[in-house]
Amino acid sequence: MYYYEIISDFCPLEEKDSFVQSASKLTEFDILVMDVNSKFVTCRIVKEISQFEAVSKEFDIKNYLSKTDVKNYLKEKQAERASEVVLAKVEKKVKSIQFLEKLRKYQSDPDVKVLLDQFENLNNGNIEMYEDREERMNNPLFTCL
Repeated sequence: MYYYEIISDFCPLEEKDSFVQSASKLTEFDILVMDVNSKFVTCRIVKEISQFEAVSKEFDIKNYLSKTDVKNYLKEKQAERASEVVLAKVEKKVKSIQFLEKLRKYQSDPDVKVLLDQFENLNNGNIEMYEDREERMNNPLFTCL
């Protein structure tokens, strides 16, 4: 059996309520839920105490109701966020591919052909720049983008 001194950051605990026992070893990353005066309180571990200390003090050793390993919880949340970011990137790429496929269907149209050529030049690293701002603004393809 393991014994721990606990503290709550949300409400002060009386000395008799600030110790718990556990059949398994806990870490500082574990958050415990305790029943204190018929209210659920979240607590964190301050330190592990010896069995001698636990039996020599005048308090009732309580069992915690549940525990959450914050370290693993945060890892899971970060993994969820990372997967959502990757999924968003994949969705964006799929939409652009679908749009390009639609454009390729209409590449017989000269305006669409020019747009596709510009896009392929951008992907190949050949960036064509207009000579001046006025030429760019007068280009009907610029307004299509």
